Amino acid sequence: MTTQTPAAPQKLKRNRRLMMAVICAHIVLGIILSWWIARWVDTEMRIDLLRQTRLLAETVNPDRLRQLSGSDSDLARPEYRRLKHQFASVARLNETCRFIYLLGRSDTGQLCILVDSLPDGSPQARQPGEVYAEAPKGFLRAMETGDEVVEGPFTDRWGKFISGCVPVKDPAGTVVALLVMDFDAWEWKFGLAPAVKPLAVLTLLLFAILSIGAVLSYYRHRIPGGIPRWMRYLELVLVAEVGLTLTVFAAWTAHLHEQHRRQGIFAQLAASRTLAISQTMRSLRDTELESLGRFFECSSRVTPDEFYRFAGFLTQSRVVQGWGWAPAVPAAEKALFEHAANAKGDVHFSIWQQAGDGSRAPASGREAYYPVELITPLELNGYAVGFDLGSEPVRRAALDEALRSGLTTGSDPITLIQDNAGYRGILVLRPVYEHKNPGHLRGFAFAFLRVEKLLESAGPNRSTTRLAITLLRPNGSSEALASFGSADRNSNGTLSMVRPVLAFDKTFALNADASDAFLRLHPARESAYAAVLGVLITAALTCIFALLLRTRTVPDQGGGEGRGLQASGAWLSGAFSSRNPMPKRRRLPRRVRRSGHAARRA
Repeated sequence: MTTQTPAAPQKLKRNRRLMMAVICAHIVLGIILSWWIARWVDTEMRIDLLRQTRLLAETVNPDRLRQLSGSDSDLARPEYRRLKHQFASVARLNETCRFIYLLGRSDTGQLCILVDSLPDGSPQARQPGEVYAEAPKGFLRAMETGDEVVEGPFTDRWGKFISGCVPVKDPAGTVVALLVMDFDAWEWKFGLAPAVKPLAVLTLLLFAILSIGAVLSYYRHRIPGGIPRWMRYLELVLVAEVGLTLTVFAAWTAHLHEQHRRQGIFAQLAASRTLAISQTMRSLRDTELESLGRFFECSSRVTPDEFYRFAGFLTQSRVVQGWGWAPAVPAAEKALFEHAANAKGDVHFSIWQQAGDGSRAPASGREAYYPVELITPLELNGYAVGFDLGSEPVRRAALDEALRSGLTTGSDPITLIQDNAGYRGILVLRPVYEHKNPGHLRGFAFAFLRVEKLLESAGPNRSTTRLAITLLRPNGSSEALASFGSADRNSNGTLSMVRPVLAFDKTFALNADASDAFLRLHPARESAYAAVLGVLITAALTCIFALLLRTRTVPDQGGGEGRGLQASGAWLSGAFSSRNPMPKRRRLPRRVRRSGHAARRA
């Protein structure tokens, strides 16, 4: 009689254990990969934080920082007020940036606050001279060694932060202060979610696929009437689904890697182009206009010939339309000043202002006048001679701020009266005082800065980058001034960089965006390559499993030959079982076996 042997319970139990081990292994692998992606993205974010902090530190004037003493007396200093307003404008560029502040050393050698970005009256505002006892050790090392560092997460009295710290150095390389940018630690962790979330979803999807496959594989042997046809290919479906899921993960990882790589390449390109603009503005603030102001301070009387000879080298600058001198003329001395100017050869000189229709009108109604007496190059700016800078509200506000602070000050964007094209410009004023009597104002050395020419100083290569300059105000508003470069800005806007520039009592943002030309030079291909390779590997593995399953199932699913072999095997089994089996050898009793042993010994 023939009996059909069922599947061994031990084998089914072993297969279930194997499937559970595979599921657990995939979950552990997903957790490990999610942790690795989070660490990698966190490292990239820290590099970007250090870059942002470095860009801001590069534009801080170390000579202004030396005027701060780190005490309550700084509250009245114009350098302190100016930095505080500028830091507040920069902090609004990034919503996740909580605080920007400068650290110095107190008399006891501890780190103390010099200036921060919070408005006066804020409960979290840091007072100048306040000792920062909770400062991380990395800040102390940065002050001593001059190295850049990212610290955190750490906790102080204001919260839990991750901070970038970059030293501000003077030309000799001495650390003057530390610039710190604080980012909220919890928001920082939430920033990692977009990178980790797809991987977590893929891990859950893979877990669901394997779990459903394990359940179906267990119950398909218990279905009465045989295994359904669609369940015969269960292994192939599982292999294909797992392979495609892993392919999506590989493509996503390649996309992240390529995105950070391209961002790094563009950041280097944008940093080099915007650095040229920042250096041009710093050179105008710290060298060129400063030299012209000191020239007037050291000379009690400057003739036109002396002015033109000294300012001749300044006219080589392409970003400044005109350099000039505007003396302070009290109202009581206005007529005398005009008469003296005409006596020196300027027969048509008069102090004038613009009327409502744009025509010239005699200046009047003010206690002091600031007429343009000397200006170069004269052929481009001759129309402005005699114009009272204090007759127009925007220019007047810049004059008042320069008088109040005694520092170089820039006006809000204006249209130059001598420029018929209507280009935007900024009037930069440097107050000049008597050399022997520092409290007596002599006038202003000034420069007309052309904003669109300023962007052109970044260099001739404009195909890969689009540059724009924006004026930031402490109240959060901004004003676009000019743009330069390729007009085909990339549609996704992911490749961009912002460099803040602190100059002339203003805060500027230099925006650099990658153009389509840059994207064509650095195409995104790694994710596509990873996806194609994953699909090919998945297809190859699916085909291999299909061949193995077909070899295993041919005797059960074959045609006539398979059924013939099964019939032949059954006939042979019956034929052998019908014959009389060979009788088994009968076992003798023990006493007989013992007697046989004794006889053999004898």
